[in-house]
Amino acid sequence: SASGPYGAFLSILPQARCGKATQVCFEQNEYIRQMFLNSDTTVSVLSGIPATDGSNPLTNEEIAQSRDIIDMMAGGSQRVVNHCMVLPNYNQGAQFDGMQHIKETFGVGAWKCYTPWGPNGSGYYLDDPDTGIPFIQKGLSLGVKLFCSHKGVPLPTFDTVHTNPRDIGVVAKMFPDAHFIIYHSAYQHGGAAAEGPYVDGGMTGVNSLIT
Repeated sequence: SASGPYGAFLSILPQARCGKATQVCFEQNEYIRQMFLNSDTTVSVLSGIPATDGSNPLTNEEIAQSRDIIDMMAGGSQRVVNHCMVLPNYNQGAQFDGMQHIKETFGVGAWKCYTPWGPNGSGYYLDDPDTGIPFIQKGLSLGVKLFCSHKGVPLPTFDTVHTNPRDIGVVAKMFPDAHFIIYHSAYQHGGAAAEGPYVDGGMTGVNSLIT
């Protein structure tokens, strides 16, 4: 659904100008048409965005079901890898139950989190003992070792403090069996400073992740 809290944001994306109603531009059939018929894409990753219960435009079950439909249309070859969106700073018990449900019912390629997001406007770090650490431990206990974390590119209502990637090295060392993919590489962290070649010791933007 292109409605709800992300309706305005989705409406300004290029895909919203697909020549159809905004809602239709973001539906499954349009995704299949654009990704697999109108482009050279062979394999895609279908992910989601963070939202409280009842307001998410794409649920974890819908992501997994879309994966299965597309793979079936491709004759059984894997064309879509599914993320399971996890919000460890919101209704944590239900979130962890949801992780187990998706893993056991559909299978999952990776866990996806948005550390700058929070139900009250405040995000978290992956090394937080009450949020990030239990999330990583739960994911590893379910046998899925790949964690995808949104850092940088602060979307509307995001907490810009937690676009800081200072926690990534910490948890990578704490959990050597885990693998971390950092979405956007902390781009635009610390303000709108221009991105360019690495500046030794730099703590803004992509520099901050490398540092």
